[in-house]
Amino acid sequence: MSPGKTLAFHSYKGGTGKTTLISNLAAFFAKRGMRVCLLDFDLYAPSQSIYFRKNSRLYLNNLLNGEAEISDVLVDLSSELGLNGKLFLGFSSPGKEDVRDIEIKHEMKWQLAALRRFLSAKNQLFEEYKIDYLFLDTSPGIRYWSINTLATADILFLVMKNSDMDIEVFYNP
Repeated sequence: MSPGKTLAFHSYKGGTGKTTLISNLAAFFAKRGMRVCLLDFDLYAPSQSIYFRKNSRLYLNNLLNGEAEISDVLVDLSSELGLNGKLFLGFSSPGKEDVRDIEIKHEMKWQLAALRRFLSAKNQLFEEYKIDYLFLDTSPGIRYWSINTLATADILFLVMKNSDMDIEVFYNP
């Protein structure tokens, strides 16, 4: 059996509805009987914990720092939401110091090690958790973690608003 698919959702700016879309789509797939994991890689403005009204003892930030395994980070909402499949969530820390630390304190050596940890966790999700779909919610704009998260995806969804800014990016001659 082939491994599942990784879907990343991205936008150039906040307020496009990306997080609402990915949250509902992940829950819909899980309701239809699929094994789904949603990771909040919007490390700069995490909001999945607000959407699902849940917190975690450990966060994706802890995974990236080498302080936790993916099993420590995941929250299983399947039975609570009455789903036919599975819905695992991995939240980013909403703490101001954790958000600030992502770009300010971490040099390239840390970033590469963190990327290796994420790729290892991703493989574990597919191999051990038998995930059908891994959904990745990214930070808007072009940032280190957004680019790397997008690079690990099989399918990329770019969510835009029908506004002058988004239209000019693609249709300005």
